[in-house]
Amino acid sequence: MSVRIKHPDTGKWMTKNELAKVFKAMTLDMSTSLSPKDDGEQFILEKKCFSGQPVLISKEEAVLRIALGSDSLREVLKAKSDALTADYQIIQKMSVLGQRYNEL
Repeated sequence: MSVRIKHPDTGKWMTKNELAKVFKAMTLDMSTSLSPKDDGEQFILEKKCFSGQPVLISKEEAVLRIALGSDSLREVLKAKSDALTADYQIIQKMSVLGQRYNEL
């Protein structure tokens, strides 16, 4: 799955260089750097999440990618929610980091 993130200042889709900062922050516990606004944000910012590196989809726009591995796919097909929960947390963290991009 490819994910685009809008820049909080311009409202335009983030560039590859901007997404590189988000990509790096995804792998870190950002709860001490960004002062979470509430317990939900604290939980998401603490998570260390992994995605694909930014990939250009046009001259100016890029995406981060999330891949569902075969083990995760089997879990989803067996109706276990853990795999989907992990993907949802990755997307939540991308969203929070996108909204707070200027603080990275």
